[in-house]
Amino acid sequence: MIHFKYIGFFLLAVLIGALAPGGLWAETDSPEAARLVEKDTDGDKITDQISYFDVWGRILRVEIDADQDGFMESVQHYAKESLARLERDTDGDRFRDCTDYFESGKRIRQERRTAKDKIFQITEFDENGHPALTRSDTTATGFFDTLYHFEKGQLILSTRDLDENGTLNIRQTYANGLPRERTLDADGNGKFEEIVFFNETGQPKESRHDADGDGRLETTRVYAAGEIIRQEKDDNGDGRADILTGFQDAQPIKESRDTNFDGRFDIVTVFGKSLPVSQEKDANFDGKNDVFIVFDAEGRIMRVKEDTRCAGKIDRIRYYEAGSLRKMENDTDADTFLETVTFYENEKAVRQTKDENHDGRPDIMIYFDANEQKQRVESDSNQNGKTDTWEFYGAGVLERQEKDENDDGRVDIIEFYDRSGKLERLAEIQGKSDHPFLVWFYNGAEEAVRAEKDGDLDGRAEVWFYYDGGRVTKVAEDTNADGQPDLWEFSDDAEAIVRTEKDYDVDGVPDVVENNSEKTDSEAETLNKGPSQDKMEQRAEEK
Repeated sequence: MIHFKYIGFFLLAVLIGALAPGGLWAETDSPEAARLVEKDTDGDKITDQISYFDVWGRILRVEIDADQDGFMESVQHYAKESLARLERDTDGDRFRDCTDYFESGKRIRQERRTAKDKIFQITEFDENGHPALTRSDTTATGFFDTLYHFEKGQLILSTRDLDENGTLNIRQTYANGLPRERTLDADGNGKFEEIVFFNETGQPKESRHDADGDGRLETTRVYAAGEIIRQEKDDNGDGRADILTGFQDAQPIKESRDTNFDGRFDIVTVFGKSLPVSQEKDANFDGKNDVFIVFDAEGRIMRVKEDTRCAGKIDRIRYYEAGSLRKMENDTDADTFLETVTFYENEKAVRQTKDENHDGRPDIMIYFDANEQKQRVESDSNQNGKTDTWEFYGAGVLERQEKDENDDGRVDIIEFYDRSGKLERLAEIQGKSDHPFLVWFYNGAEEAVRAEKDGDLDGRAEVWFYYDGGRVTKVAEDTNADGQPDLWEFSDDAEAIVRTEKDYDVDGVPDVVENNSEKTDSEAETLNKGPSQDKMEQRAEEK
């Protein structure tokens, strides 16, 4: 039987839809919908709302294009004329990323999706439509690592599983929707690495940290208006701050350290724009600062003044450029004058000067090789402003020393040393000659064992002296300038001549032997062939 009252109602609905502003009935290709109504809600002659109805005129779906870009960013789905699902594009990317589910007109669930249509957040609602629990996948792995718990719509607790192993690492409580306390157990061992307390406005007021992972919250930070103003660190666990840092505008301005845990700060650093500006240290913990450091605009060390003897006087100053050591001044003799200056390149000593008489002029110049070993030393031994001594080194060992003993600008003495640094030869030079006047030879105990004299400076020795235990034992002489000795004199322990030998025929064998004791007839006969005793004595005196 046909109920005419329902037919009348249906016809009335058709009439109203047709007469409504911007409304128009049309066929639809939607399988579940029999009719649709398009509307221009703002009168700009562009359809911005489409409603779908079934054959009975019951609403099935409503699509809304609020920004009139041609994309329906909101779609309402109905079941039995009651809203069942709402899809929305919340970020304007023409993808409906948020879906709300309803039962009996109340929202019970919300799903948020990525552009790849993967759910990253689910919210469940209570019977009053308030959020009760939100689960979020913050890492896009498909695991809901973060949970938000609500009570009567107010957030009361949030948790997070950082490594997605089922153990909660972060727990934060709330009051009146604002954070009250947050704890962090990053490794999931049941011990907190961080606890943060918040004030009534939800800003941090104090936090405690376990920076070294030993299970003890040794660091405390204090905040004002949400910004850190002070940090205290107790390294040794005695309940006293060993490192105290003050902040301004969330930037460190001063740090004090107690490195020996005696209750007194022995290092104080001042900061500017988060970079160190200056620093003072009490190196020997006597309550007096003895190291003073200045930093450059990049926070690199520029100058260091030190009282290394802790005597109240600066005895060492180091200078840096771009953080690299360039020069160091030292007071090595504790007379308050920085007489020793060392110059550096690439952090290695290349040259050193010493002003021993404090006249502002270096008396000693030392040059170093690539291994920072002595290579050459130039000295002004009499401090008259002229270099008079030159030393040459190999692998840091003295090999040769040259001296100008009479200040005439020419080398007078040249000393040669062996690989162990012991004197093995000494040459004495006279005048402008390139040949030494006298050359000395030494043994391993640096005792003279021989000397050669070149009186005419022709490069050949004419006299040879032999020593034993520091005394002359023999003197040999080339009297005829043939390069070979032909006269020998032997001395006793008192260096008195006891025997003289002479080679007249230049065969290297003595022809005359004269003893200071009584002469034999044969000796007297042989001596008559040689020079007179007066000439022998005269020659000895010349030597």
